[in-house]
Amino acid sequence: METPPARDLSIGDVAAAAGISASTLRSWEVRYQLVDPIRSEGLTRRYTQAQLETVRTMKHLVDSGLPARKAAAMLQKAPLANSRLALSGPLDDPLLLVRHSTAPAQLRRVIDEVFASAPFETVLSTWLMPNLRNVGHAWAEGHLDIATEHLISIQIRHKLGTLLDALPSDGPRVLVGLPAAARHEIPSLALAICLRRRHVDAQFLGADTPDESWASACDMFAPRAIVLGTLMRADTHSAASAIQACAGRVPLMFVGGPQMPKTKVATQLPQDIPMAADVIASALASWSRPLHNTSAAEPESPQSTSQQLRSHQ
Repeated sequence: METPPARDLSIGDVAAAAGISASTLRSWEVRYQLVDPIRSEGLTRRYTQAQLETVRTMKHLVDSGLPARKAAAMLQKAPLANSRLALSGPLDDPLLLVRHSTAPAQLRRVIDEVFASAPFETVLSTWLMPNLRNVGHAWAEGHLDIATEHLISIQIRHKLGTLLDALPSDGPRVLVGLPAAARHEIPSLALAICLRRRHVDAQFLGADTPDESWASACDMFAPRAIVLGTLMRADTHSAASAIQACAGRVPLMFVGGPQMPKTKVATQLPQDIPMAADVIASALASWSRPLHNTSAAEPESPQSTSQQLRSHQ
């Protein structure tokens, strides 16, 4: 059906466009304060386009199996007032992963479709990271159990691992991974993809890599740089320890994420992942030391990303 202009939607218009009954919409307004329509001079409800999008998203969440109370609580936390979900497609949907979390096959299909819809950096910044933040909020608030959160994470890691393995490993070598006891690897894996797209031989070491393994990898694979990711508060100390273990073994060191340690020997990266990749690529390009002789015996690359991810599952 054709939607009337914004700010001139009746309760019947919104209910029909969202696929619910008018009585259900009134119930959601009273029980969960989902939306607060204005009243016309005749005291009839009038809705905005943004409120329609909120109701549509509520319907999607309830259809996916979430109780109405939890779905409404999630929507009140999420910045959906100006959502363009129905107008601009899945890239503008910050709850897409949550909504499809109970249907693994559909979740895989949705992930594939979104990554095929735009350049990787666009999908990463505008869709993946906002969705993952909302997955984390949903888990923390009890809207998703840990098994469902793990299912989403595994699907995303598998997709990113496949994308990384499909890219060529050319250019200066960089080791990307997490320090000891750090386990949230998706941002670092996404960074490795961004680096390969910038002709950097990014090798992903995975999560929970001990200090001695970082040092050994520097000696074995002769990288130009290492990149350590952080997310949780405990990662700050672990990353600082790994940096100290690698000092003197690698020319360039970088650290990123919200819990970066303050250190003079490693460059702190911006929070935006594509921008962080640009910073690393620029530093590598300006470093004057020539590449090691690739015609000689080349250190064997670490195992493929898909193998790395399977080892953590």
